[in-house]
Amino acid sequence: PAALVTEPVLSNAECVRLCRWARHRIDTTVPDSVDGLPEQQVSLSDRDLTNLLGQAAVDRLVALPGRHLGSARLGIKRWARPAFSTFVRKYSHNSERSLLPFHLDTNVATVNVALTGDDQINGGRLLALAGGDVVEVRRNAGDATVHDNTVCHAVTAVTAGVRFSLVLFFYATATHTMASVK
Repeated sequence: PAALVTEPVLSNAECVRLCRWARHRIDTTVPDSVDGLPEQQVSLSDRDLTNLLGQAAVDRLVALPGRHLGSARLGIKRWARPAFSTFVRKYSHNSERSLLPFHLDTNVATVNVALTGDDQINGGRLLALAGGDVVEVRRNAGDATVHDNTVCHAVTAVTAGVRFSLVLFFYATATHTMASVK
């Protein structure tokens, strides 16, 4: 299985609904573990996510890492309903969070859904290191990028507009404080 895969998973209406929900709930005070700047994000419970998107959409999102990366590779015996945490992150040119430097995630798998498409903003591109090259991952609103914790990735500076992303972090066990298990 590939270490970095992108596929459409949410409709434009679902993306708009998540952006509207998150817009006035974004926390601008908590420092990010990657660079110490404000996270500019809001966490969603499993219930929040289900209420906003419906169970079918949540099930599609949760199935992505197991389908694309393989549960054995991720250290999970069976990819039925793994522990995960969810948040919406905002990037904008007029805030402290306009970009995210290259980093590795510490969770076993990540699903990053573009809630705004690349054609709606200037900058704010998802980059990944693949085969020794920096690769720009082009995405439309609703496209999900799935990767494991070996993929070094970043977000370039947003120079105009606002970029929203829905991020799901998956864990091999339910020990993370934000983990949600159903």
